[in-house]
Amino acid sequence: MLRRDSDLLILDEPSSGLDAEAEHEVHTRIAALRSGRTSVLVSHRLGSIRHADMLAVLQDGVFAEVGRHDELMARNGLYARLFRLQASGYRDPIDSTTGG
Repeated sequence: MLRRDSDLLILDEPSSGLDAEAEHEVHTRIAALRSGRTSVLVSHRLGSIRHADMLAVLQDGVFAEVGRHDELMARNGLYARLFRLQASGYRDPIDSTTGG
């Protein structure tokens, strides 16, 4: 249970193993709980953290990149590569017979 007066909230993969609807509900509720607090959210699901004030990408235990989602995407580095890789799994494959 979360104490109402706590200033720091640390969440490690809070939606792992959930279906899409449950994951959405968890992140919606977490966003409300995080309001006005410092929070650390650890996740491999980059879509669920893209709206964070600051993202830190770890590679081999070292900060590889730090910034906001749009900044990291513009740098076209590790975060952008991983984000695009995950996002590609949600796109329909291109039909070579129709071009779309």
